Amino acid sequence: AIPKDTVGVWDPRGTTATCSAQGFFLTLSVAVPIYNAFLSLYYVLVINYRYSDTVLRRRVEPAMHAAAFVFAFGTALSSAWMGLINNANLWCWIAPYPAGCLDSRRYGEEGNCERGDNAWVYRWAFYFAPLWFCILFATVCTLMVAYKVHRIDTASLQYRKPERVSFLGARNSQFDKRSSFQSRRSSGRSSFGRNSFIRNIAVAARGFHHDSSESEEEEENSKAFVFEGLEQIAEEDETENVREDRAPPNLRSSLKNSVSMTAERFKSWKHSREEFVKN
Repeated sequence: AIPKDTVGVWDPRGTTATCSAQGFFLTLSVAVPIYNAFLSLYYVLVINYRYSDTVLRRRVEPAMHAAAFVFAFGTALSSAWMGLINNANLWCWIAPYPAGCLDSRRYGEEGNCERGDNAWVYRWAFYFAPLWFCILFATVCTLMVAYKVHRIDTASLQYRKPERVSFLGARNSQFDKRSSFQSRRSSGRSSFGRNSFIRNIAVAARGFHHDSSESEEEEENSKAFVFEGLEQIAEEDETENVREDRAPPNLRSSLKNSVSMTAERFKSWKHSREEFVKN
């Protein structure tokens, strides 16, 4: 892309137009750090300040896209229009032409640059200053998010198990064992009751047989009686599982107690069903 008549460059084959085109896209790349900075700001707004999706989608995101595109395309177009893009040794970018000429800002009337006068000023204004600002801004936003998450994580340690640690390595030294036991018992309560209820349904289904002598109405009444009994069994399971003084059962004792209680209830249910059918 470097013009053919450039001295001190190996095998130049381009023109001023190709050089300007390459420098335009290189200057346009300033949009990358700008978007990274806006992405860090997005996380701060969501995590630290709890912005809603509606506000972010309608107000924040359009402003971010507009700012990034306007600055990136504005600096790239200005560089090409002002003749700032010239040979920069390895590629074409914002540079003085001819190489090594004196700029008017530092040398005044002695400046002799044909193109790209004061190129170093525009390099900092169009690229390096925004680049370093975006790096520092993204770093500050990341630290803000990390501090916020650390505070939330530290506050939630009292609800965790003793072996759990925070994302920064802080251990839970003030763990309440009783609250842990109660939370584990309450979390397993519903599953224990549902499992007992399912086992009771299976046992009752195996014990329920169809009597051809019964009419459809009597059969429906028998089925309704069965399911009323199963609902009562489920309610009893829930009542027993919420007792405060009950210790968390292990697997062997749970299975043994469940089998024995199911057998007793099935005997009682079968006896009640026989009396129900007789009456």
